[in-house]
Amino acid sequence: MLWLLLARQSELTRGAVLHVAPEESLAARLRQAAGSYTSLDIEPGRAMVTADLTALPFDDGSFDLIVCGHVLEHVPDDGAALGELRRVLRGTLLLQTPVNYEQSQTFEDPAVLDPETRLRLFSQEDHVRVFGRDLVDRLEAAGFDVELIEARDLGEPDRYVIDVARGPLRNDLFACRRSE
Repeated sequence: MLWLLLARQSELTRGAVLHVAPEESLAARLRQAAGSYTSLDIEPGRAMVTADLTALPFDDGSFDLIVCGHVLEHVPDDGAALGELRRVLRGTLLLQTPVNYEQSQTFEDPAVLDPETRLRLFSQEDHVRVFGRDLVDRLEAAGFDVELIEARDLGEPDRYVIDVARGPLRNDLFACRRSE
């Protein structure tokens, strides 16, 4: 879904791109399309730069595009991570994370450390939260203007095997730009 959007809006990739927790298939395409490409991961050896999303080693306004797919649900302090992403952004943040639209509020409990309990509560053993319908509010509070891009907005979702709305969790895209 993310590449489908980027292929249709190729102007997004023309400048400096930061790819957080890079998926190899998407990374290869972004490296070719980007004016300059930097990948980042907290795990050593998985990307060009090893860093925590809450303390990015880049200057303010370094990136025209930041691609951050399925990361924030793993980060204990998502507010600090969003602050850092906003700080180093001068263009668009494309964010993708599971959202449970049946929940009005994001559910998180830092005391939950057991992988089985996390799986039951957050849908995956290494997640620390499940975002609810308040995700847009959280993004706006972090200083972003937000546009929700649903799978159906990209057309022909079944052709691309994009799960439009099966069950309460959806994986929509959020295009975020710095609020002024």
